[in-house]
Amino acid sequence: MRTLTKSFAIVLALAGMALAQGSARTQPPAAGKAQAEKARAAASRTELPANAQKLREGVWTARDTSGKVWYYSRSPFGYMRMDEAAYQQASKASEVPGVRLVAVEGETVKFERGSPFGKSVWTRKVSELTDEERAVYEKQKSDKAGQ
Repeated sequence: MRTLTKSFAIVLALAGMALAQGSARTQPPAAGKAQAEKARAAASRTELPANAQKLREGVWTARDTSGKVWYYSRSPFGYMRMDEAAYQQASKASEVPGVRLVAVEGETVKFERGSPFGKSVWTRKVSELTDEERAVYEKQKSDKAGQ
């Protein structure tokens, strides 16, 4: 009987502490929450400045009051702002390597292009070349004629 009373007292004490801790957690400070919401909202809204000049579709550039050049890029989540070094690095990473002529076999031309998934190789007839492929083919042809 004595052990049952001790066990009951321990369970009752633990339940009381758990309830006290739970009620403290459900009442967060209102000031801290409001400040966090304001900071989150301000960080998520990067606006395009009035003096921004459009470079191409989805990309603008602007100079701030201290003279620093910023690039703005439109994303599905709003505008992203980056400095010139970050913009150069991002544009260099997104460049697609050009088409390279590999071989000419009669009326068939073999091309290749590097991609993130490896080398892409294809063949096409001279009469069916795209503008980009034709430019590479003509350049290769003129280079060989000049030698």
